[in-house]
Amino acid sequence: MQRLSSLLLCLWLGAFLAIGALVAPAIFDAAETSSQAGLIAGVVFERLNISGICFAAVIICVQRPIVGLATVLLGLVVLLILVSQYVITPKIELLRDLSGGVFRSGSSEYQAFWKWHGISNLLFLVEAIFVTAVLCLKFKENQN
Repeated sequence: MQRLSSLLLCLWLGAFLAIGALVAPAIFDAAETSSQAGLIAGVVFERLNISGICFAAVIICVQRPIVGLATVLLGLVVLLILVSQYVITPKIELLRDLSGGVFRSGSSEYQAFWKWHGISNLLFLVEAIFVTAVLCLKFKENQN
């Protein structure tokens, strides 16, 4: 079961890296408008978030001991995912919808959009760091 959790952590971390560093930038390069790219990226990140919650649940259920630093970190990742998905993303989408997908540079909507987008990016980075930390803990565990 420890191998299953390590495998899931590797897949999850790989998804973070692939989507964050490759897929999202490619979507924005290829889409006709940034609004269209944002919609597509939103779907991709939502699927990553749902997958992450499922991965975390399985990893927590199969790890021994069930309580420990890895569980705390995974719980924090799930919390960050929920905040991102159900608090921050709706704010970003609302701002995008109110602007019609076109922001006037320097407007309050423009500034609010980029503030929430930056917070979302920061949470994504913290989630990836925590998943990496759990993976390192698992590798250390497996060596002992």
